[in-house]
Amino acid sequence: MRDFWQEFKRFFRKGDMVLLIMCLAISAFGCLIIASTNNHRDFTRYVIIQIVAVGLGVLSYAIFSSIDLETFSEHRIGLMIFSLFLLALLIPFGTDL
Repeated sequence: MRDFWQEFKRFFRKGDMVLLIMCLAISAFGCLIIASTNNHRDFTRYVIIQIVAVGLGVLSYAIFSSIDLETFSEHRIGLMIFSLFLLALLIPFGTDL
């Protein structure tokens, strides 16, 4: 548990708080816009989905900001192959709207 709090403190020292606050403000505005729509009967479900997505985004931001850039540069070929694999998955599973 002590390691968690040390990583949490390190995140606030290393992370770009201005970027995080701006993204959270824009996301809060998006939730407000979703909540103000009267066209959907079940708009609370969409607000909850948006809030969960924002939470997952903040969590992934915290995880990726704690990883050293040297680690990414060491595994750049594997990351590129993984990214190309994810893009290739759009061919059979992507949909046209």
